[in-house]
Amino acid sequence: MNWNNDELLAELSFPGGFLPKDALEEAQHRYDEIKIELFTALNLSPDGVKTLETTHNKEYSLKFFAMYLAAQKRDVDAFAPIYKYFAAYGEKSWECLGNMTSGDLVQVLTAVYHGDVRAMNDEVDLDGMDSFARVAFSDVLGTHSYKT
Repeated sequence: MNWNNDELLAELSFPGGFLPKDALEEAQHRYDEIKIELFTALNLSPDGVKTLETTHNKEYSLKFFAMYLAAQKRDVDAFAPIYKYFAAYGEKSWECLGNMTSGDLVQVLTAVYHGDVRAMNDEVDLDGMDSFARVAFSDVLGTHSYKT
């Protein structure tokens, strides 16, 4: 399929209950072109996602796919918005991430980790961090602390 960027982002935002494999592959190739929109999705609150879902009467998936694509590209710039999201929204942060598990989050965080062990340690201790997310961040911290 020959997508323009808007069509590609629409397919990833509201895929309709199936894995949009072709769109994800195309998004990997165009990551630098659509990075701003992906980061906008990373910064959406759970309530913002709920509003989008209500408006479109479909489940919104771009936040999850933005994390996945950032991990595929090992984009360390994605680390900050991801940890800020989990710190800001606690347990509510999982509401708009579909079937993502803390194990999936560990894989994403490991791929986008910025390498600053001291900052990561501070992030793990943030008030409000969801307990499952805290475990995921701790797993990444432990792995990287061991490697250094």
